[in-house]
Amino acid sequence: MNKKILSILIILGTLAIGFIGGFLTNGLLFKRELRNFRQEMQQADAFVDRFLHRVQANPEQAKEIRPIISSHFQQIRQINRSRMRAIRIEMDSLRHALTPYLTPEQINRMGPRKRGKKKRQGEFPPFDNPVKTPEK
Repeated sequence: MNKKILSILIILGTLAIGFIGGFLTNGLLFKRELRNFRQEMQQADAFVDRFLHRVQANPEQAKEIRPIISSHFQQIRQINRSRMRAIRIEMDSLRHALTPYLTPEQINRMGPRKRGKKKRQGEFPPFDNPVKTPEK
């Protein structure tokens, strides 16, 4: 094989490996950031600290605005919970509307999550109470 072609193939192979590695690394970092963000949205102190970091508040500002941010945290958390409840209700409605048209296997692919179980990573939107169709 010609040395020029071999060099080109090596460069292209290295480039492909770099793209794949970067793509996978980016996905893992995004998932970790999203998980951290979700956890912070459940804890007032973590939410306040993240907010102060984002606006780059100096110590005097942080002292003044910390109580303000904390007071708004509870309302933000309640809005988030209400929104997720509304999404679950709508997704359950969608599941029931689609049931006559889909096979049991397809219905289960929509997200076989039951109340009390933790959501599997990457499973969104959540479906509660999966529809079970009788065996024929």
